[in-house]
Amino acid sequence: MPPGNRYSGGVDETVAAALSALDAEDPAVAADAVHAWEKLCEISPPEGPTQASVQHLCWAALRDEHEDDPDRAWAQCCALAELLRRLGRARYAAIARSETTRRLIFTTDPDEWSEAYRTSLEASGVEPPDTDEVTWQHMCTSDELAIVEQIASTLEVAAVAGEFGTGERKSETAARRAQLTHAVLTTERKGQSLLEAVLDCRIDLWSSLSETRAAMYEGLLDGLHSAAVVPHRVARRVHRFLAQLGDGTVVLPDGALPREFNQVIEDSEPDTPVGEPWWSEPHTSTGEQVIELWKLLQRMRIVRRVRGRLVPAARVRDAGADEALRILLRDWLGSGYTAETIAAEALLAVIARGQGMTFDPAGPVTHDDDVDPTILAATILADEGWTTDGDDIEPYSVAPLVERAIGDLRVLGVVTKPGLAPGALTDDVVTFSLGVLRQRLLHARFPIHTRFRQW
Repeated sequence: MPPGNRYSGGVDETVAAALSALDAEDPAVAADAVHAWEKLCEISPPEGPTQASVQHLCWAALRDEHEDDPDRAWAQCCALAELLRRLGRARYAAIARSETTRRLIFTTDPDEWSEAYRTSLEASGVEPPDTDEVTWQHMCTSDELAIVEQIASTLEVAAVAGEFGTGERKSETAARRAQLTHAVLTTERKGQSLLEAVLDCRIDLWSSLSETRAAMYEGLLDGLHSAAVVPHRVARRVHRFLAQLGDGTVVLPDGALPREFNQVIEDSEPDTPVGEPWWSEPHTSTGEQVIELWKLLQRMRIVRRVRGRLVPAARVRDAGADEALRILLRDWLGSGYTAETIAAEALLAVIARGQGMTFDPAGPVTHDDDVDPTILAATILADEGWTTDGDDIEPYSVAPLVERAIGDLRVLGVVTKPGLAPGALTDDVVTFSLGVLRQRLLHARFPIHTRFRQW
């Protein structure tokens, strides 16, 4: 076969010509360049390679492929750099053979590499930043990857134009990157914003963990999208507590907070059905409820105790109603993948369906389509590889986790246990549940390995 035709099968004429010229000089380098180019095309948008895709290939993909032979990975990066130079992509070529690439490839410690990788991505300016709207994952669907590439391309244009600074301008750069990311995510495609498209991608991604989880999301799709807006009423207790706290308050010698905080509870009691059934929560004094709220907010890292004072975290100082709501929706369960968060998600999914729950054996008979959150949580945990001390998951072992989630909802002033009864659920509680599930999908860390987990 004539040398000029050797690379004409799977690449365009310009690339084929560059590879043929490279092959004439050094066949081994050309072979490495072909391999790297094919890998680059697999992770690049249809329009061609971007800075983000070159960085991902050289800093992560080739390193992972040749984990036991970093010299091989480095050789392929250098070969790709030579090909890119011949194609007139000098800036991308410089990335491929940069000191940053070499250092990342030869970093063997996983934790050290992960930290260096994140730092390098941040320094490059083209990696979509995490925002209040979404936290990007190490793993995603092909549709989400296309959205990430669209954002990265926008950031790359801004970086080349000199919009991103260094040194004292780093804070301005971070704000500008977040602004550009938001602008792309609000772009509409096929009748919905790209942020809502990311939400659909996340539902697909998390549904891949188990068939039970996939079934849990079924019927909630419209609600998850509409839960971009949640009534501020559900966060009134948290908002009033933070407003009362201000810059901080003294913790009394008996471990309580000043009596003024009692008003936070008294002014924000959630609606409760008339008449208290025997399975209601035990009565708790107002002062005790204040302490419970303080401890829960401390667990959420919203407040902390310092030298005899309770003070707010810097990120929630002077928080308004919008910020208090955002904090409640996102920080109650956080971003972890744990048995506790799975149990809470199961509870919220049942609430989101508007079914209600009865804790009274003599109460209403459940219908065939009713779902017990404890059984749902136990099934998800079992399907996703969780065990308890090596034993199979049983509903009785999950029940305390569901009860704890119900207790949190009471402490936060969202709903009482009687308020979860059939016919007693309010629209606010249903929307709140959908809102938390939405935030989990957009921000929770997707587990790479889920088998054989214990708690």
